[in-house]
Amino acid sequence: MGIDHKRITSTEGESYLNLMETHFNVQRRLYDDQFALTSTPLEFEQAHQDFLQLYNTTAHQGLLEEQFASPIPRDVLGKAQGRL
Repeated sequence: MGIDHKRITSTEGESYLNLMETHFNVQRRLYDDQFALTSTPLEFEQAHQDFLQLYNTTAHQGLLEEQFASPIPRDVLGKAQGRL
């Protein structure tokens, strides 16, 4: 495919350069904060649904920088969905 892949090792302190790892760390930190406030499985599920709704309907900085007509993930992805 001609992709020049450079392995990034977290122990070297450069994991922030891996954009996918950074993306998932943002999600993890947001989840941790909200989920820590729950005490039942039902509250946990509601916190998860609330997070997904907010995350998928909030403009993302990367999409703003790329000047997408709509920087909202749900609009950008359209009908494309993962597995339920």
